[in-house]
Amino acid sequence: MLKQICWKCGNPISPDEFQGQTRRYCEKCYDEYTEEYKPVISQYVVIKTRVMFERAMRIMERAKADMTKYKRYANAIMKHSRDNPELYRSADEMIAAVVMLAEGYDFEMNHSVGRYRVDMYIPELHVCLEVDGQQHKHNAAQDGKRDVEIRSKLGKEWEVVRIPVKYIEEQPEKLPEAIIAMYNNIRAIRAKNNGILPETYSRREKMYYEQNTMQYTRKTHII
Repeated sequence: MLKQICWKCGNPISPDEFQGQTRRYCEKCYDEYTEEYKPVISQYVVIKTRVMFERAMRIMERAKADMTKYKRYANAIMKHSRDNPELYRSADEMIAAVVMLAEGYDFEMNHSVGRYRVDMYIPELHVCLEVDGQQHKHNAAQDGKRDVEIRSKLGKEWEVVRIPVKYIEEQPEKLPEAIIAMYNNIRAIRAKNNGILPETYSRREKMYYEQNTMQYTRKTHII
């Protein structure tokens, strides 16, 4: 076994002094390291948020959005994101915030619902908006389960509306009407299917039903 040394001071350390996971620090150096790293993280968060906002504005410009119309609201979101960087996780979420704010909607970003957090919580519309990036293609079954649990927490009048980033980036100004249209479409489908979304509604529902069917089969087989 290789002799363990502290990554900061280079002195040998005993196993009971190990701090951290792979990199090893003696107790004194680990405390110093964490204190030194705190301002680095703070600076990174500020820069990341500013870059994210700039990317959001450039996306809206490419989509030929009326930037004069959105100036006031974009500045408000920039300030809010600077004061609350943990609430904004992507440029596309910032775009959604700017557009929905301009349309007069009250909302909460990165809102907690049970054990989950939704990108945008919009009480007036009874909608939890999820801005879906590429990673959601690989999490369809999990997203389906998540949506069911979120709706069970909020009530039957609520829906989780998922809009791919592609459509937000292509037509940001159409976001409010797209949310309302999708909400109404989901409600109409539920009305025809005893309150549920059938597996034919989307790939997400299909995979969610398939996964739950397999889990039920395994459980009954064990019993």
